[in-house]
Amino acid sequence: MIGNTTISWGWLAKLFHWLMFVVIVGAYVAADQRELFEKGSAERDWWMMIHKSMGLSVFFLVWLRLAWRATQPIPENFAGLWMTRLANIGHKLLYLLMIIVPGSALLMSQFAGRPVSWFGLLEMPVWLETNKEIAERLHSVHTDILAPALFILIVLHFLGALWHHFFDRDDVLKRMLPFWRGRGL
Repeated sequence: MIGNTTISWGWLAKLFHWLMFVVIVGAYVAADQRELFEKGSAERDWWMMIHKSMGLSVFFLVWLRLAWRATQPIPENFAGLWMTRLANIGHKLLYLLMIIVPGSALLMSQFAGRPVSWFGLLEMPVWLETNKEIAERLHSVHTDILAPALFILIVLHFLGALWHHFFDRDDVLKRMLPFWRGRGL
């Protein structure tokens, strides 16, 4: 089923969830891999293009994901009140960071005077006036604060899913697995 129900996530919500995970991990891996190469080398530039392409993908996918989520029911959460509130806060922060992390990188590239290519197929031109000082500040915020915060939230999200599975013994984790259909479906 494409859409959500009150008891399960539809395949499109699951696709968005796992696609975002893969693209975000890809962005982290690409940023890490580029450090293995000298500045100015073709290999380093290639990994940076992949990193920026993945980030751009996250930025646009999150808006599609939010639009889809706004039109769909959210499956019931069987956790207690404090766990439900904590999960809601965590999800809101994840969505916020999925916008702000690539958004800060886009602005950083703009202020650095660098266009952003999406896998070499499309290019976002520079439309802001170059300001290296702002670009450097955005770089620090992006790499030292925002990206690590997103990583930490993803790890906490994963640990929460494991908690549900192993301690609460409910279907919260299973409901987001790609091929799990749930009881009675």
